[in-house]
Amino acid sequence: MLIKSKSLSDAAWKDLVAKHKLKDNGLLKVLEKLKKFGDEDFDDALKALDEASKLAGQLKKDKAIAAAPPAAKYIGDLLGAADTTQREITKSKADADKKKAEADKKAAEAAKRSEAEDGDDEEETPELLTTKLKPLLRLVMKGETVHALLAKAGKRVVVMLSRKPIPPARRKLLNDQLGGGSTKYYPGHCTTERGAVTFVLKAEVAGMSKLVKAALLEQTGLRVNKIKCRGDDGDDHDDDEGEGELPAGAAPGDDEPGADALDAKAQTIHQAVLAWNDSTASATTELRKLQQLVLGLGDPRAAPVAKGLESILQRLGTVDDEAEAAATAARAGDAAGFDRARDTLVAKLRNIQSYVETDELIKEADSNPLMDIRLSETLGQSIKAILAALA
Repeated sequence: MLIKSKSLSDAAWKDLVAKHKLKDNGLLKVLEKLKKFGDEDFDDALKALDEASKLAGQLKKDKAIAAAPPAAKYIGDLLGAADTTQREITKSKADADKKKAEADKKAAEAAKRSEAEDGDDEEETPELLTTKLKPLLRLVMKGETVHALLAKAGKRVVVMLSRKPIPPARRKLLNDQLGGGSTKYYPGHCTTERGAVTFVLKAEVAGMSKLVKAALLEQTGLRVNKIKCRGDDGDDHDDDEGEGELPAGAAPGDDEPGADALDAKAQTIHQAVLAWNDSTASATTELRKLQQLVLGLGDPRAAPVAKGLESILQRLGTVDDEAEAAATAARAGDAAGFDRARDTLVAKLRNIQSYVETDELIKEADSNPLMDIRLSETLGQSIKAILAALA
């Protein structure tokens, strides 16, 4: 039985009505319903308690009730018990929903892991280096970051990209593609920096850019105009300056943005930042609602949780100043100034992106049982849009 308070007993109210010849306004019927609810009938019980509180509130104003002290006391006790019981049931419902959400999440993760493991077994084919490489390379060109593993034997390089960390077992596939023999491996990730497809690798990268460019053309048929390889500490880098190779339909000099192109870039950045500001404003509104729901549970542990949610807002910050610096340089036709400002903006966005994707508080907020809130999805999409605008 979900409701056990003696102050919500229908028998006591029935006796008072008969003894003092009082007029029942429907309260008795509602109290009879309360004792029938099972341990998980949270919503029905809350609805009935709300109805009982309203009816009891009406009776409290009745002169006949006021003239019968035992009845007046019962109504007062009932109102207090109804309020307390509503809070208890709300908390129990939240706990039950949270446990269910956690169980569902674990089941989904287990299914996803199983599917991924099955998928890995199926995908151990040369297609990982050709047809399945092409869409990942296009994602990088749009501003996303993926894991990378390069293999080099002599003057030949083979490239592998993946959304997930690449296991060491994949090295055999790359080695076979190179024909076996002595092979050096370069793990890292692939992203876009200053308009160039960039491989950030945990090894010396001298002379790698030209080889990577040739490998991508051979593996995917895509001619990437600007390739850069650098060490993950940022000190060691190797740029491919194009060597006259241009995409189909391009003309010499297209690699250097003109005034019109920079002005268009300024407008694109401006629109993307407006969208980011809208996303953070929406996230703020949703987090404020969640804070109130958490505090409304009446649990002493609620305050630290609400404070933790507040820290999310403080960490998001704004990118207006950095974006304006990039847009101003673009409007002025200052290509070098635009590149510097863009690098600063991209670095800040990458930090925010990493925070949004990995922070445990954001994950807990997204999976809370009190309301539907999708911070990582909303903010993540907006960040990707700005990064794509800066590419």
